[in-house]
Amino acid sequence: MQGFDTQTPAGKLALTMFAGFAEFENGIRKERQQEGITRARKEGKYQGRKPKLTDEMQIELKRRYDAGENRSELARQFGVDRVTVHRYCKQS
Repeated sequence: MQGFDTQTPAGKLALTMFAGFAEFENGIRKERQQEGITRARKEGKYQGRKPKLTDEMQIELKRRYDAGENRSELARQFGVDRVTVHRYCKQS
């Protein structure tokens, strides 16, 4: 396939059309995905992503964080990222 000049009116039209089709396809894909998730939830098959830490681990993490332990050290000990430690501690 040969390239086309995006500086010409025909090239600009082609580029705009390609972008429009890509956006359309993306929207259709999102709709299908959402329909599949909705159907799976109704059937009890879709649970979403599992939490990185159990409820007990979250309680322990929060307790130690509130006691002043270093976030980086907690992240290393619990096997998660520092951002994850921060998110768990700020949401409760």
